[in-house]
Amino acid sequence: MELIKQLLIQNSSYTDEVISLKADPASIHIQLIDPGSCPPEVTHSFFKGNYTWPEITAGDTACLHCSGNPNHFAMRKCGVAMETDRANWENPMLQSCPMVFSLPDNILDLGNVEVTADNAMVLAELIKNLTSNSPKINPQEVEIVVSKVAEILQVGEVTPLLGLTIINIITNIMEKESNLQSVANQILEITESIGNKMSFDGESVSLTSPMLALTVLNINSFQFDGLAFGVTSFIPGHNPQTFLNQDPFDDTVAYISLPRSLEKHLFQQSNRTMARIQFHFYGKPVLFQDSILRDRILNTYVVSASATNVTIRDLTDPVTITLQHIKPNQDLSRTPISALDDRIMTMITYVGCGLSSIFLIVTLLSYIAFDKLRQDYPSKILMNLSAALLLLNLLFLLNTWLASFGNHGMCICLAVTLHYSLLASFTWMLLAAVHMYFALVKVFNIYVRAYILKLCSIGWGVPLVVVSIVLVINKDFYGSGVSAESVSPSKTPEDVL
Repeated sequence: MELIKQLLIQNSSYTDEVISLKADPASIHIQLIDPGSCPPEVTHSFFKGNYTWPEITAGDTACLHCSGNPNHFAMRKCGVAMETDRANWENPMLQSCPMVFSLPDNILDLGNVEVTADNAMVLAELIKNLTSNSPKINPQEVEIVVSKVAEILQVGEVTPLLGLTIINIITNIMEKESNLQSVANQILEITESIGNKMSFDGESVSLTSPMLALTVLNINSFQFDGLAFGVTSFIPGHNPQTFLNQDPFDDTVAYISLPRSLEKHLFQQSNRTMARIQFHFYGKPVLFQDSILRDRILNTYVVSASATNVTIRDLTDPVTITLQHIKPNQDLSRTPISALDDRIMTMITYVGCGLSSIFLIVTLLSYIAFDKLRQDYPSKILMNLSAALLLLNLLFLLNTWLASFGNHGMCICLAVTLHYSLLASFTWMLLAAVHMYFALVKVFNIYVRAYILKLCSIGWGVPLVVVSIVLVINKDFYGSGVSAESVSPSKTPEDVL
């Protein structure tokens, strides 16, 4: 029967009709079905104009004069749909028609362009080219670009190609404008909307640009076993290298890992079998500046993870995040030391301060016991310096015991005394250096009346003035925020102050 059907189709003169065959035990009956005609229809093209197509029969082609030039023609064929065997309009052929709307050549003119589903992709490409070719983008232009991109996402179908184009637009803005606080939230909403609305084949899709990376995954409830996203390398001007479900490398720029316990939050609705997770990486922290912080900016890149239409609370397992500093020499991790290391450092502190105190006491007793040792100026300066250092070491050894009483006033007194002794030690070191300069560089003797008395007034008086000024301004500068548990001999005097 199939062979008969093919022969009849090949030899039939009814090219615009559909042939159907019915067979019974006695004979074969051939029935010709008229597919009908395509009804009148109006199509709108943002760039090529509006066209009203007349009613024509299946197999015919309608021709209309182009809106932009009557000498050219737009064509549209009325075909037959295989699913329904009825007449159906095919897509208009407008290639020969010139555009009736000229594209703007600057960002400001984009504000007058109406965004439709027909021109969404074309406008996105235009905005990408304009932002890429502009040497600088001012705040007014940034607002226009962001608003048009938001409209494109609302009216157009978000394909991976459109999503990549929008990501490149955002990259162009981030590269050429450093103050984006007024539109930062809108840009973040745009990147989030791309991942939520984008339709794609397969389980995941990754979009990368020189400043931004986006990875979107459709998660099956029966296969979720935790999820990880990372960026292995990031060089300004080049697309970041991303990876999924791998352990972080030594040079990983940013890494975020979602635990397996997230599964119960993703599929908390019984009728939901598919969830979507998206990861974002921002290679420049310009979107995350705060005017309150003034000139201070983030010292790391930004990585984030979000689940579509899901509220996550009381997650039993932690989300692991690893970030590399933009300036690698700075260590801001504040990782607490282990108990063993703390005991070792405490012991080293006790031994070092204890030995220093013993030898300082021996030095002072030697100079006090023998008059001939303290007759010259260097000896007297050394005695004062030793006294300041001894006071500093003794107070530092006793600070843990004194702080254990938990008395706020005692803590303030201890901090004041430590600050004073430390400043006195530095001041006497300076005075010793000045005296050595007079003795070795100045070859002629310089007589200063009441020399030691003046040195003592400077060495012990200047630190007292500094500490007094701090106390007058705010006495809580000393001892505030330091608890008895946090003060240990392993901390330096500067930590306690």
